[in-house]
Amino acid sequence: EKTITDPAVLRTQVEEIAQRGYSTDIAELEEGLNCVAVPLPVPHLNFTGALSTSGPSVRFTPERIAELAGKLSETVKKIQDILAD
Repeated sequence: EKTITDPAVLRTQVEEIAQRGYSTDIAELEEGLNCVAVPLPVPHLNFTGALSTSGPSVRFTPERIAELAGKLSETVKKIQDILAD
């Protein structure tokens, strides 16, 4: 029911995600379960993945999601540094 199926809405969402730097899943898979994810690009390995974390919506509030996105982004940088060595 919460899955985006309209191509125009999807394009808008992708643009917003690219600007923000992270994606969210707010009760899409299951009511009461939220997720935040950041991209994990590793160009020299021709690889793009993601890091994510999920939790109950009572703990994964919008403010907490933004904080976790920052922590995930820091972790991506550490992984990229390790892989670059």
